[in-house]
Amino acid sequence: MGYVVPHTLKFFRYPKIYNQALFLSLSLLVLGLVLQFSDNINCDDRRLMFYPLGSSIFLLLYRLLDNISLKILNRHMYYLTMWQFRDEESLKSTLIENVAQYSIFLLSIYIPTCISNWVVDNWYSC
Repeated sequence: MGYVVPHTLKFFRYPKIYNQALFLSLSLLVLGLVLQFSDNINCDDRRLMFYPLGSSIFLLLYRLLDNISLKILNRHMYYLTMWQFRDEESLKSTLIENVAQYSIFLLSIYIPTCISNWVVDNWYSC
């Protein structure tokens, strides 16, 4: 995760930025679901319309684990960064936080892919 978005997780701690990002990802998901009803879209494009679900899942899981970290550790979940971008916060991150961040990242890729494949294969028989 740290190799993909090193310091952006820090911005999701602010409620305004988090709510705007969640609203944008849910809006794109709704737009993708509305476009599913169009008849002239091929199956590959139908699969891509579910990918905004990944950002929604990422944001929701991050908020959940950040709240758990606040209750257990009395601090926000620290982020993992590459060795070139180390700062005080990333040096204090624990192995559990790093595994949680990688799990969030992998789940936010895996779940939308499974859902989009299932929907397109079962409903559109592609």
